[in-house]
Amino acid sequence: TIYNLFNQFKIKNKIPIYFYSTDMLTSGAYWVSLSANKIFTNYGALIGSIGVKGPDWIYYNSPTSLSTGLLGNAVESPKGIELFSNTAGISKDILNPFRQPSKKEISQLQSMVNNIYNDFVNLVSSNRKIEKNIVVNEIGAMIYNSKEAQKHYLIDGQKNINETIEVMAKELNLDNTNIISNNKKNLFNFQKFNFFMNVL
Repeated sequence: TIYNLFNQFKIKNKIPIYFYSTDMLTSGAYWVSLSANKIFTNYGALIGSIGVKGPDWIYYNSPTSLSTGLLGNAVESPKGIELFSNTAGISKDILNPFRQPSKKEISQLQSMVNNIYNDFVNLVSSNRKIEKNIVVNEIGAMIYNSKEAQKHYLIDGQKNINETIEVMAKELNLDNTNIISNNKKNLFNFQKFNFFMNVL
């Protein structure tokens, strides 16, 4: 995972990581930020969503037809519809909307979500020094503004980027700082990275 890449880089090179976000630091993006020694966000940032959402399985009960449009999907038409699917292996057609899920499939999907969630909670608890029951029962999967997130110890402070750099320089005893930035437009451009992580 991206979290592991950052964490391994930090350990291998024996250097601290400071994470900064200007807008959305939720779900997968927050997971990645837990690799940092400290987390700072802008004043208007949104933080949290410590949870996991698995796929929805929508089952069409005796449909006659499916159609899609600007306003969404519809199930109608007297002509009727048929689905032909070539698969091999039990549950290979999982999430097929034309059949009901089995109890085993629902249980397996929920187990997968629970396992990922437990890993997420453990990571937040250990890296942010917050008791697990507080992460689960008080913080939950809600999204917080930066002020609320700091009260819950999800971040270390609300600062702009220049203030964050000043904190880093002071805490790391850096007399002279030289900021190196990557302005290339690619997948890991900050905004694209944030979007990418929040759709996971």
